[in-house]
Amino acid sequence: MVNQLQFDEDDKGKSEKKLRYSDIPRAGRQYTQFAVSIMVEIFPWNLHLETGIALIDDQHRRLVGLLNRLAQQYVQGSSESEVHDILTELTDYADVHFCTEEGIWQSALAGDAWLANHIQSHQNFFTHVVALRSGSRLLQEVLDDLFSYLTQWLAYHILENDKRMAIAVRGIREGMEIEEARQQADEQMRGATAVLIQSVLAMYQTVCAQALELMHEKIARQSAEDALQNSKERWQFLLDGVGQDTHPEASLAQFLRTVIDNAPAGLIAADAATRRFVFANQWFCRMLGYGLDELLGMRPEDIHPSEVLPRVDAEFRRIQTGEKINTLAIPVRRKDGSLFMADIERVPVALSGQTSILAIFTDVTERHRAEQALKSSESHLRTLVNTIPDLIWLKDVRGVYQSCNPAFERFVGAAIVIGKTDYDLVPQALADSLREQDRAAMAAEHPMVSEEWVAHSSGQRVLLETTKVPMHDPNGQLLGVLGIAHNITGRWDAANALEAERLRLQNAIDAAQAGTWEWDIPSGSVRYNERSAAILGYAADGVQQRTYDQYLDLIHPEDLPHEQDLMTSLIRGELPRVEVEMRMRHQDGHWVWCRSLGRVMQRNALGDPELVAGISIDITEQKSHHAQIEFVTHHDALTGLPNRKMANLMPSNCCARPTKPCTWPNRLAKTATTSLIRSRTKAHANGSCALKKFVRPSAKMNLCFITTLGSCIFFFSSHD
Repeated sequence: MVNQLQFDEDDKGKSEKKLRYSDIPRAGRQYTQFAVSIMVEIFPWNLHLETGIALIDDQHRRLVGLLNRLAQQYVQGSSESEVHDILTELTDYADVHFCTEEGIWQSALAGDAWLANHIQSHQNFFTHVVALRSGSRLLQEVLDDLFSYLTQWLAYHILENDKRMAIAVRGIREGMEIEEARQQADEQMRGATAVLIQSVLAMYQTVCAQALELMHEKIARQSAEDALQNSKERWQFLLDGVGQDTHPEASLAQFLRTVIDNAPAGLIAADAATRRFVFANQWFCRMLGYGLDELLGMRPEDIHPSEVLPRVDAEFRRIQTGEKINTLAIPVRRKDGSLFMADIERVPVALSGQTSILAIFTDVTERHRAEQALKSSESHLRTLVNTIPDLIWLKDVRGVYQSCNPAFERFVGAAIVIGKTDYDLVPQALADSLREQDRAAMAAEHPMVSEEWVAHSSGQRVLLETTKVPMHDPNGQLLGVLGIAHNITGRWDAANALEAERLRLQNAIDAAQAGTWEWDIPSGSVRYNERSAAILGYAADGVQQRTYDQYLDLIHPEDLPHEQDLMTSLIRGELPRVEVEMRMRHQDGHWVWCRSLGRVMQRNALGDPELVAGISIDITEQKSHHAQIEFVTHHDALTGLPNRKMANLMPSNCCARPTKPCTWPNRLAKTATTSLIRSRTKAHANGSCALKKFVRPSAKMNLCFITTLGSCIFFFSSHD
């Protein structure tokens, strides 16, 4: 590609000058136009493009030649039909080449998915070219897009896809298996070769851009010269007609003025020396809200905010010195003080013998707002990606990293990740696994989620939950796979701890033979497990559920008020938990003693309880044992009559004062005692428990009860 003029070999690398059409003197432009048309090669061929398969290389050279020929036709100003003819020839030969190429690959890679993807890329090529050629766009726009696409696609297709497949085909022909040949191709295309390929691709992109720029400059210059010549001839025609019959010329002048005033762009001309406006069209007047008389005589500082005036001054100086200028996008102030964004194109012109600068204003406020919103969105997204603790990366179809966020770089412990593969960053076994997952995600055409233990750069092993999504370009071509990994080690540890705690709790509940229950307050339902159901004699067939009113019906009427008082205090937050012993109705009708413990487990945003949970334990047997112990403690084991402890527990008013002297207790005591003594004579032969004397009634006695001491009965009565 010859689109730069270089100095002597001694100055090579020190300085180089880009050839611009405007740098060539007018006298030599005709020759230069001819030279440029010969020199333009938008896609130069070099040895790096050779695959090692002669037939394919020859056809690649033919394709490159056709592409360069198309560019030359464009530069030489060929007609649209001529350009379409060479473009058709290019696409037809590409079809022939693709068929030849696919036949060679088919002979070695038949049935392999790699070949299918390669063939699909050929189909995508034709689809994209047809899409670019369709529609009613200008020829220049179509060719610009075609040159850019064809150059980049052809360079990438040859350097990356064809060279890689050629290496694999040669390996298969030497006796390798397909997978082994593919690995060999990947190895050869990795490292320095990959860097070289990327460099060559970047070079071709630069070459294409420079060639297009040169072609645009040449065509624009030619168009400008043609327009200037036409304008000169038109104005000369008007000047020559002054003093003669001016009706035709006046009509033309009026026509031109009408076109200029109604063109959908603001036109303003300023004197290059004084910078005062000397011309404005009506569209510009309406754009700023000024009348023509108001605008004429104003200066740029009158219609621009003060903060952009240094840029305006610099642009005036650049135009006066003949430097290349680009579109200027700055704010413009209207008469009412409001601002709008405008794209301004400037060009020097000669008006009335004075050099002026003609500016074309286009209101791009909405576009500017959209661009600012897009930049803001991109900035937010970039900040999010760069600060999020999750790992984010993008790989191409070959598994080469194209992008990643800082969190990923820190995780793998590598300052440079782009351009590398998993085999450069992690052990081979893990890299093989990750590569298989990538291929599965790209083939699945939908997000895939997996979990894997990976070693952090610090040596710590972490559990990552990875989501991989296939990425496609606007034409549906597979670009690679996007990955997002979230560290779930903490969640995994918490889940294990929770499961261990659940098991400990379950073991405790099982050991206590306790049942569980839950009261869902909003729904008014009570759920209880199999053990709780079994306590009340119901079938143990999973979780049981009743309404809260049905649950209350199971509670003994004497115990219900106390249970309700405790639950009310719990719901109000007056108690942290409740513990109540109550009787509940068994399925067969008898009462079962239960100890129930519960607490509020869940509250809503307002703090109101929503879920109360607890356990129930059957204490019927415990209650029965307690009652037996209580009876033995307070009653004589032989007679079953209350003993002294029972008497001490009796309230003082349990016996009424007798109205008459009571003598029958003495007789009863005598009879009972005599009978007891006789029946236990042998057991108490020594008189250890013998009745020593009878207690006779006394006038001071005011109690009447019977008690026992060992085997002896004492009777006390009261007299007035």
